[in-house]
Amino acid sequence: MKFLVIAKQVSNGHKLSSSQDLSRVLNEALSAALSDGSIEAAYAIIAGGFAYILNADSAEELARNVRFNPLFRSSSVEILPVSDARMFLSQMGSFNQAVTLD
Repeated sequence: MKFLVIAKQVSNGHKLSSSQDLSRVLNEALSAALSDGSIEAAYAIIAGGFAYILNADSAEELARNVRFNPLFRSSSVEILPVSDARMFLSQMGSFNQAVTLD
């Protein structure tokens, strides 16, 4: 399943000594996650933070992959399940026919 993970830094609890250390550590962690396929895409939020699409088959895998981030302990993290929009919309037609929403 795919998840949109949005993380915004809220404190300096990462214990890295400089912004260069932070950039290097984040780049290494992100590169590894992109290479192994656990992260599908990653984006910087210009005002601070980042968002990425994460693939996970279990709650354990989701937790492990969210917490790989060196900034996890100093971030506010939101996790939203997402789906391919075209697939979702095509399936909504049959779902709406099977379920009556009052």
